[in-house]
Amino acid sequence: MIARRPGHTRTARPGVSLIEVLLATAIFLMSLSAIGVLLRAGSDAALEASRTNLCSQMARAKMAELEAGVGEVTVPDGGSGTFADRPNYQWEVICVPTSVPNAYDVTVRVWNEVGSRPVEVSVSQIVIDPYLMNNAAPLQPPPPPTTGTDP
Repeated sequence: MIARRPGHTRTARPGVSLIEVLLATAIFLMSLSAIGVLLRAGSDAALEASRTNLCSQMARAKMAELEAGVGEVTVPDGGSGTFADRPNYQWEVICVPTSVPNAYDVTVRVWNEVGSRPVEVSVSQIVIDPYLMNNAAPLQPPPPPTTGTDP
């Protein structure tokens, strides 16, 4: 038996109990799992943003090709295919004549269906037929319609 000094009472030792340690460990582990979920969601969002950016760049590049005369803008179905350097990315061109002669509303659609979420970007622009760009004669407005009575 340990002898106590007279007038001296026993006090609790400073420290933490086993329950407090277990509770702190449980909170720490739950926080780690939540951080892991957030990191995964952030990584997925960054990958999707990168794919969307790439689709946008490729759609603008295809539109520039059409403006330069590499593709045909006078055909309603301007074509479709895949990119040579990125075979997972597909493109489609739709050309619609406008009320202005030799001007076409061109829509370039680029998409990628790889991954959990497909990505698609469309770019639309009115394009003058590049083959007639330096020739002003065909760009004249059409003659007014006749009313059906001859003067």
